[in-house]
Amino acid sequence: MAALEQLVGTVKDFVSGRDYSGPYLNSFRNTFYAAVVGSSVLLQACGKAREISPTAPDPVPVTATPPTTTVPPDPTPTPPIPIPTDPPRESGDKELFALADNVSFQTFDITLLMRRLIDMMLVKHPSAQIAWDGDLQYDNATKDELERGWKRVYDDLKNRSFVIWGNHDHGPGSDFRNYFADLIQKNRIYRDSGVVSFNNFYALDYGAWRFYILDSNLPTNRNSVQYSFLQHELTTNRTLCTAVFMHHPYQTPGKYFDQQGYLRDIMTLAFDNQVDLVFNGHDHLKWSTKKVDMDGNEHPRGIRTLGNGAGGAPLYTERTRAKFLEWDGGTHGLLHITLRRDGYTYSFLNLNGGVEFSNSDRCH
Repeated sequence: MAALEQLVGTVKDFVSGRDYSGPYLNSFRNTFYAAVVGSSVLLQACGKAREISPTAPDPVPVTATPPTTTVPPDPTPTPPIPIPTDPPRESGDKELFALADNVSFQTFDITLLMRRLIDMMLVKHPSAQIAWDGDLQYDNATKDELERGWKRVYDDLKNRSFVIWGNHDHGPGSDFRNYFADLIQKNRIYRDSGVVSFNNFYALDYGAWRFYILDSNLPTNRNSVQYSFLQHELTTNRTLCTAVFMHHPYQTPGKYFDQQGYLRDIMTLAFDNQVDLVFNGHDHLKWSTKKVDMDGNEHPRGIRTLGNGAGGAPLYTERTRAKFLEWDGGTHGLLHITLRRDGYTYSFLNLNGGVEFSNSDRCH
């Protein structure tokens, strides 16, 4: 027992940091051995006592209660929620969503559904840009209307957007220019054309494509500033794939077909310079044309019009089966375009994300 007490004292000294190097280490070793031998003798004696006194009660075992500790469970990775993705595409592809005639308080519930659709598509295409092709806010894009409508629903999407002027954006008391000034200023590129556009029309590059944004509320005839601007751009800054954006359509199955030829000069200029796509709104429906010339006849170097005026405002019902028409639809929805280096794929979606019509083609 004395040996055990000596061992305990020695261990306490060791734990307290006493130097056990040299002679102290030998003393610790001798004490430890003596304690072990003494303990062995004591245990043997206890065993014999049990054999001599079989009636002696067994010692009551003392069970030490370990301290309660919380052991974290093995981390089991939670499988991620699968997100639908498109099949692999060519390097350099760009995604674009296009819609016009957007926020009307008559159909504000549709605007909220449209926002849900855009969010759903942005999960699949997080780097997509959005083209707002005119008449973003009804009735006149006043500051109050923009605050209660477009800004409330879409303001956080401005950093991925570019805008085109519509007729309602020019309405009395319009605050369109002030509200979207940062976007218009950011997007405009004039190079050396020397054209003063007052921010209503401009050019921008998106991937391998070059976009020309025009204001069809302003003159577009041969003597206009916009015509000179587009002519200069198409002849000096040419790319393989090009598109023009303007609110009013030249060819549409709806009631706003350009019967007076107001846009014929600018469209002829685009056709002569082999512009691939023209994006429109204004007619509150969705449509696509074949590749056609200025008279609506199919042409291998013709322009294809993609129209989506079904971006949220009340829809129009008047439609005709024009010879240039490829497809049209009378429901609200989104136009989704994948822009490749040498071509494009376009799909018209309903508010649930279902594809109503889709097609692909190459650039001229």
